[in-house]
Amino acid sequence: MNVATLKAYQAQIEDALRIEMERLAQRLREVEARRARLESEADAVARAYTQRTKSGISAREALREYEALERLARSIRQAKDGAAVLREEWERKRQELLEASRERRKLELLEERIERCRRRAAEQQDQRLADEVAGRRTSG
Repeated sequence: MNVATLKAYQAQIEDALRIEMERLAQRLREVEARRARLESEADAVARAYTQRTKSGISAREALREYEALERLARSIRQAKDGAAVLREEWERKRQELLEASRERRKLELLEERIERCRRRAAEQQDQRLADEVAGRRTSG
């Protein structure tokens, strides 16, 4: 495989990682929005529960309200945990992208060095030919 092919492959890897990072970021936004909705709902339920307990409710109603709050709290914890997992995964992909970018940059530098060597070799060949032609003229 030549350097240009490797560089193109590395660029494809970077593109795939960027797409995956955007997908993760979108999922994270969705999970965070869900968490915010759940927290808002839990606050409203807690305020309503507090108001009803002040005015007096049955033990059965209190238990039902408490269980509803517990379910909301569990859902909020799950959303927070899910968001943490997505953040960690996004960070891993970011590190992979940085490494892929470094590798592509190394390939670019190698490609530049190879090109400089080719130009130098071509210039040296041109100089040898010019010297040879000049030598023939002076000796001929």
